Amino acid sequence: SGLANDLYKLRKSKEERMAESLNKTRLAMKDKQWSRFYKQAWFKCAVAFFLWLVFGCTFYSNWQGWRFWTAFYYMLQAGLSVGYGTPTEDEICTFGGPKSEQNEHLSDFVLGYINEPGNAYPGPA
Repeated sequence: SGLANDLYKLRKSKEERMAESLNKTRLAMKDKQWSRFYKQAWFKCAVAFFLWLVFGCTFYSNWQGWRFWTAFYYMLQAGLSVGYGTPTEDEICTFGGPKSEQNEHLSDFVLGYINEPGNAYPGPA
């Protein structure tokens, strides 16, 4: 009974050590994946697009005098319309909202809402 009990304890401790080792390996792999996510292509593309969006919004808001959300919408549309042609600045700025059958698309409604007075970019105090 004493020998069987000792063998049981040894086997149990070996299983516990293996489980602990496996858990440490899993945690190390998880840390490795998250610590290097900045090296992956999707992250580099997301950062490049975000920077392009920020610089474009800053340019059109400050130097062209557009409202922030109009500049954001323009830069987003121009960035995501690869292969379809970019919208012109005149199309974005002169749109007045959904007033006829020609302007019944959701993007037209969004532009009309964005270009309404009162949706201006909050400037410095």
